[in-house]
Amino acid sequence: MTQIAAATEGTTTAPGGGSSMIILLVAFVAIFYFIAIRPQSRQMKEKQAMLSNMRPDDAIVTIGGINGVVVKADEDEDTIIVRVAPGVEMEFLKAAVQSIKNRDWREEFPQFQKKGLFAPKDGR
Repeated sequence: MTQIAAATEGTTTAPGGGSSMIILLVAFVAIFYFIAIRPQSRQMKEKQAMLSNMRPDDAIVTIGGINGVVVKADEDEDTIIVRVAPGVEMEFLKAAVQSIKNRDWREEFPQFQKKGLFAPKDGR
């Protein structure tokens, strides 16, 4: 016998060994998608919808914790003017807004409305 034949003679592979590894890999990718990627993309879409729906007289909170009222919000620009105190106005990027406090902007976007499992059917 040659050296190659002698070396490969004692090694055998388990049947289906490669396919089980592929199935595990596909399952891992699917789980990662549903746990990490999908919720994050939904949150990004929600934030973009909120920022595009901002209008004057909205009470907002920035990501830095500054509370104020929107004085001017242009659709074309990426900035807003916010009144933080009487006579004090600051300019912020729209991306710096964390939330709108005085109204539920989701009413205009039904795809983002929260659906509770145990919410009453008659709206109470």
